[in-house]
This record gives sequence, structure tokens and C-alpha cells, in this order.
Amino acid sequence: MGRMPVRTVTAMIYIKQMSGGRTKPLLLACGDSQGSQEFIVKLTSRVDMGLKSLVAEFVAAGIARQAGLMTPETVLVEVLPDFVGTVTIPEDRVELQKSQGLNFGSLNLTPGYTTWLRNQALPSELRTLALQVFVFDALIENPDRRPEKPNLLGKADDLAVIDHELALGFDMALSRKDDPSKWYDFLKDHIFFSDARKRKTDVRQIAMDFIGSIDVESVIAELPTGWSLAAKDRLDKIRDHFKMVQGRATDVCDGLMRVLE
Repeated sequence: MGRMPVRTVTAMIYIKQMSGGRTKPLLLACGDSQGSQEFIVKLTSRVDMGLKSLVAEFVAAGIARQAGLMTPETVLVEVLPDFVGTVTIPEDRVELQKSQGLNFGSLNLTPGYTTWLRNQALPSELRTLALQVFVFDALIENPDRRPEKPNLLGKADDLAVIDHELALGFDMALSRKDDPSKWYDFLKDHIFFSDARKRKTDVRQIAMDFIGSIDVESVIAELPTGWSLAAKDRLDKIRDHFKMVQGRATDVCDGLMRVLE
């Protein structure tokens, strides 16, 4: 999953509102010089913390790619007034009107991938990838990949991580930075926690490899200037977090092993 420049595409055709999403993302056909493709678009007006949530989504997707995990291509989706006028669903037209400008988009991977279902069995072929997803969520402090809400896409030989607007929030972490034994208690609710614990897998090498791959500044550099300014406090915390993760890599690994005891 090599690094690719983040494209800006223009919303062209409204297809539908996606079902089941808390942020009510839209499926839109969007275009640029490469042609037209379908993207799942999260609107700035619909995420809980506006641009701060979309910045977390953007950065987490970039870190996933650096770690070698599959995640849909990230794009910036420009919503223009002419497009808004073509949308006939009143609720979505209102939110698009509020969200003119740049929004977060991810390439629609279906039908190649399917939504990971609640209580879906983990095949043996995907166990290593599942451990990598588990460690990734630890490093980005993502509490939102749970059995009741997997936020995963899958196919026979791959997993794709999606939906990271609640990651990199640090609400749970700030009060416990000096106690590594409790850093990762939130992972006990992770969709792959039981499997990782049952198999008694040593995840320290996975963690060290991921930590070595992280270059958060190169991800932040691709954010639109307006997003970087609006979310400066969140970005400062993200920088501090990964500086801590890389400076205390041994504590990170030990904390992960403790939660799996």
C-alpha cells in the first residue's frame, strides 16, 4: 500500500445515503482528470466535531497506509453549489448546502469487499491481518472497532479498515499517560481482542514494525490548509501522541502484552 498523493475530486452525481452510518455518509459519483468513480463521502456538517473529526479520519487512514494495511483511497471531495441544486432528497440537500467546499471521501470498494458483519467468524487466513488491525487501533487509540460495530470491510484474503473519526481523540488517554499498564484497557472491547488473547500471540514485533513506519508529518502535510488551521489543537495532540509512541516504544509494546494477559 504505497503512499499516493491525495486527490481532490468534484461531486457530480448523488447516488444515495449510506445505510447504518451514524454520520449518514453519502455515496456520490465524483470526478477529476482520471475520470469518474464512486466515493463514500462524510460531510463536514454531519460529523460530531466537524473538521476535527475529518482530520482524525484523514490522518488515521494515512497511518494505516504507512503500516501496510488496506484502507480505501482517501480523497478530498469538493461540493459546489451547482451540484447541491441537483440533489432531490431534502435532508441531504440541506446538509450538502452546509458542507460546500472540501469534505472527506473514500473510494467505494464494493463489490470487491463486503461489510464485516457482527459475530462474523474470523477465518484462519485472516488471523495475522486481524492482529495487525488490533495493534493499529492501539497505536491510533481507536475505541470504535467493536463486535457490534466492526468498521471493517473484508474479502477472502484481506481486511480493509474504515471509519476512524473517533480515533486520535485521546479523551481516554490523557489521564493515564504515566501508567503504561492501563494504556490499552479500551482494547478489551475490540472486535479481535478475544481471538488475540486466546491465541496468546506476541504482538510486540508487529507494534515495533508499525511504530517504525509512522511518519505523521508527511500525512499532515497533505491536509488542506483550512483544515490544518481549524484543527490545530487536534493536530498538536496527534503530533505529541506519536512522538510519545515512538519515544516510548517499549512501554507501548509492554502495555499491549499486558492487556492480552
